[in-house]
Amino acid sequence: MTNKEHRTRARQALENQWGRNAGITFLSILITGIIGGIFESVADFPQGSIQDNILNFLIATFLTFAFTAAMYYIALYVLRGGKAEPGMLFIAFQGKYYLPLLLINVARQVVGYLIGLLVYLPFLITAGTGFYFAMVFGNGVNNLSNSISIGDVTFAILLAVAAVLLLIVTMIFDGYFQFVVWAKLDFPQLKLGDGFRYGWRLIKGRFIQYLLLQLSFIGWYFLAMLTLGIGIFFVVPYQNVAVASLYDDARQTMGDPLI
Repeated sequence: MTNKEHRTRARQALENQWGRNAGITFLSILITGIIGGIFESVADFPQGSIQDNILNFLIATFLTFAFTAAMYYIALYVLRGGKAEPGMLFIAFQGKYYLPLLLINVARQVVGYLIGLLVYLPFLITAGTGFYFAMVFGNGVNNLSNSISIGDVTFAILLAVAAVLLLIVTMIFDGYFQFVVWAKLDFPQLKLGDGFRYGWRLIKGRFIQYLLLQLSFIGWYFLAMLTLGIGIFFVVPYQNVAVASLYDDARQTMGDPLI
């Protein structure tokens, strides 16, 4: 299936329940915000402090990730003809789902940090090397002054390139973990290691299509901003269901995993 067909399939699945899914998306964001607000008010750490950042990390790692997984579940459920229900937002807290999805989320975060390190480190080293050679082989302090202004521009360009590269690589790996989550939701009895391998088999060869499908929604998000952000609650389920269609098509092509 083409990306256009995935988007068409998503619109057909969302027919007569756009408002319902938009409301559930809003509810998911609201609940996530309330949970974070409760913990922050109890802890009362200074905003932006190390303690506050650690708290936010723990909340996202052990609690609010479940609502993201639930949105994936809802997207797949809607794609297959079901009607989304608000109670589905808590599906990931069920015993058969919570621990495996938590471990998948932890793995995703670890990989995300490693990707960030691998992408940014060479650029930082390159920028630092430029300053070093300017001092060693240049004209002392005067040349350093010139190199700083040049270095600032170079560093800014390198940083921008790194940011774009990081975004693309992160989106691709997020797609892999998204497929792993769907595989685990589809087949709860699937062992975690087998789920990672099955998810890889599903998305291997589809990374470019996944990336282009995700990027095709950028225009919709720009239009959503013109509605004071309200349109985002409609774009998110549209995007999720379209990507779920890509997963479902890959699953049908590859076949179910051996359990």
